[in-house]
Amino acid sequence: MLRRGVAGANPARSLGSLFRGGADGGQSQRTRGAFGSAFDNAAAFAKKHWFTLSLPCMVYATQQSPDTMRKGGTLGYERYKDAFVAGIFLASGLSIPLTSMRATLRMWNVHLFTQGMCFGAAPAFFYFTAPRLQSDLGLPPAISTGWILLGTLPTSIGVSIAVTRVAGGSIATTLLNSAAGNLMGVFLTPMLCEYASGTSSSVPVSDAIVKLLLLVAMPSLVGMAVRHKVAVAARYDRVWSLMQPLCLLTVLAHVFSNAFHEYRDGIPGFDATSILKLFAACIAANALLTTIALLASAPMGFPAAERVAASFCAAQKTTAMGLPMMTTMYGNDPQLGLLTLPLLCYHPVQAAVGGVYAAWLRTLLRL
Repeated sequence: MLRRGVAGANPARSLGSLFRGGADGGQSQRTRGAFGSAFDNAAAFAKKHWFTLSLPCMVYATQQSPDTMRKGGTLGYERYKDAFVAGIFLASGLSIPLTSMRATLRMWNVHLFTQGMCFGAAPAFFYFTAPRLQSDLGLPPAISTGWILLGTLPTSIGVSIAVTRVAGGSIATTLLNSAAGNLMGVFLTPMLCEYASGTSSSVPVSDAIVKLLLLVAMPSLVGMAVRHKVAVAARYDRVWSLMQPLCLLTVLAHVFSNAFHEYRDGIPGFDATSILKLFAACIAANALLTTIALLASAPMGFPAAERVAASFCAAQKTTAMGLPMMTTMYGNDPQLGLLTLPLLCYHPVQAAVGGVYAAWLRTLLRL
């Protein structure tokens, strides 16, 4: 007959002891404890970075079945695409606490510097380095064009806030500049894309701006207004933070399905080595832009926390806004998959490089 202590044991606790070491002690307990710790760390990492980890799975699925999500495919996704794009920015607006930005509104010089880096220095950097992707790395011309388009995008909200928090920088400054930059990007990015890339978009710039106002600016502003006026909206931050990447994954699946359908026989002059070269270029670009912004802000007399926020905002690029922008402007371009590839490579790189940079900056600036 079982003892009462065993019969009444908590199953969850027993499972935890299986991974973290039970009551029998000794070497086996330490081994199980180490395994349990590694298991917990891996689970926490997967939970935190599930979107990035899901990207290879999404790419593989669309490669195996491109007809499901492509234009004119089985699901007819293009009929619902605009709703998913608007959902990305509605969720983004619902996630932004406007009250936390009030304290930093008066620091106009910091904001002017940050937006100047995002829409001035960064586009110039990507524009002048784009020819190197072809001449030095041997990448296709469409990748170089996509590299220029990447440079014209506004900063990322999520990544910028995450790395700024790790570095001890000003979250309020990051939040204000990333939100304002994304709204300004509705107007500035299409014009910069047209001018810098020399590539005509599928729709006139004026039409693209109008469409982006409807799909990007309006849902974002509605979301921010609801967040500000309806107190209960703040309780569902986890829902909004999940809604945005899920909508973005559907847009990505559509883009890759079209690309795999178009390039069934492969892309001439592009292979696995080309992907590694592009990742290396993204690492170098993100690190250099962060360094340039940090050095350029030194003579400005900004507080250390504001310098950190401005530097990270200058180097990050938004996938959530960049991908819908590119699909809106170049949706009918058969090379859309290649045009978006630099952005998709830059997304995981900026989080990784920013994390390393953030830990170093926190120590250097004693934040």
